[in-house]
Amino acid sequence: MLQHPIDDTLTLHLLEPGHAPELHAVVTANAGHLGQFLPWAARPYTQDDAKGFIEGNLQRFGRKDAGFGFGVREHGRLVGMLGIHDVQPVSRVCEIGYWLAADATGRGIMTRATEALVGLLFSTYRMQRVIIRMEPENHASRGVPERLGFTLEGTLRQAVDRAGQRRDHLQYAMLASEWRGPRNPARFGLDVTPGVRLTLPQPGDETALLAVVEGERERLQRTHAWPKRMRTERDAAEWVGHATTVASRGRGLTLLIRQHDRISGGLSVTSADPAHGVGDLTGWLAEAATGRGLMTHATHRLAGRLFDDGRYARLTMQMEPDNTPAVRLAERAGFQFEGTQRQATDRGGKRRDLHLYGRLATDPNPKLAPLKETP
Repeated sequence: MLQHPIDDTLTLHLLEPGHAPELHAVVTANAGHLGQFLPWAARPYTQDDAKGFIEGNLQRFGRKDAGFGFGVREHGRLVGMLGIHDVQPVSRVCEIGYWLAADATGRGIMTRATEALVGLLFSTYRMQRVIIRMEPENHASRGVPERLGFTLEGTLRQAVDRAGQRRDHLQYAMLASEWRGPRNPARFGLDVTPGVRLTLPQPGDETALLAVVEGERERLQRTHAWPKRMRTERDAAEWVGHATTVASRGRGLTLLIRQHDRISGGLSVTSADPAHGVGDLTGWLAEAATGRGLMTHATHRLAGRLFDDGRYARLTMQMEPDNTPAVRLAERAGFQFEGTQRQATDRGGKRRDLHLYGRLATDPNPKLAPLKETP
């Protein structure tokens, strides 16, 4: 679900815990092909291995000093992985690694995917030097940096051990000042409407997020507790890290609502119970973004995708009875009123009722009014 489009056929995909069986299947089917140059692929690769990799990868995505990887999808099918490792945050240097299923080779897939990732590294992640290494005999892997204009800097003699034998590595590198490819910002998420996306928070979002919260703090604190705890960029960075950790454990999902890449709000799945396929939706919008149907479209899009992925069978929304905008949002997004939970929450030392709205995966989709243009 959390994707970054490359072109009409390819996407970089931030894998989630539910994708472990798919990753396991691709690696297992290509063990002989991958094991020629990747020792880990030559060993038995279990679903627990795939699950552990995905969980750790999501946690690392929320940090500035750790490597992480993305699935490469062609027409929605997972065909390989591409990522960064050996990150040096002070000197802003990292290394790229990749692998591709045997039946996906020879079509330029990894070259296009790597080109997109290098652009992200030089823009969003502010890297100054990107390295790609491989054994000299790995001609398919060598073709990627050569086609992208990387410079061959030399041969690292006996740089790695493979099956008890010392092996050389070729080292290619690209400097930020040399890169002539795309430099698009990294936004891994879900398209809502043209110009509007739901994206996973990531390092680099702290300043913009804090600025939005500062401008909306008094209004947001009336219905949300978390803005009270976000006072500094360090607080915002911890919030970003927590969001990716929760996602890595499959216990919920926190996304930012972006209009033309500017943060306008947020939407979260909380109280997630994977065993029963249920979760609660809650969100917020900057005041300037209200009144256009933005949250309705975002809520409907996220709910539909969660149902389509098969991870959720039921989603709920809860709000105080006098929160008229939230009530209208739930109704417009296809949620049905299921009852009132008496004194279910505490606000300012006073017990308050909560309306409960629910939407099932089998419920019909609502008819949404078109998103209004920004004034």
